[in-house]
Amino acid sequence: MARSLLVPASYVALLRGEGPDREVLLQLRAGTGWRDGHWATMAGHVEEGETARAAAAREVLEECGVTVAEEDLQPLTTVHRTTPGAGQVEQRVDFFWTAEQWTGVPRLA
Repeated sequence: MARSLLVPASYVALLRGEGPDREVLLQLRAGTGWRDGHWATMAGHVEEGETARAAAAREVLEECGVTVAEEDLQPLTTVHRTTPGAGQVEQRVDFFWTAEQWTGVPRLA
């Protein structure tokens, strides 16, 4: 039996505030061709030779223009998802992170 090659991605929720005033930064996807019109956290694929944590920090900078230090990314959960019969591209592992500290002001980047 052949081994499954997983496509890895990292997702980041930027958090601020406490208790009932806690906020999560989301972006409304538009003009990408993928899930346009849906709200999402910053996310993207892990590139070859990159750690999931490094990918998370890179995606935050690319997508909302703020810098998150890798050590400020806290693991939230990991999800292994597959689509039987859909081929190798639909065998995925998603890493979810939170961050409460960053440098800069979030913007569309």
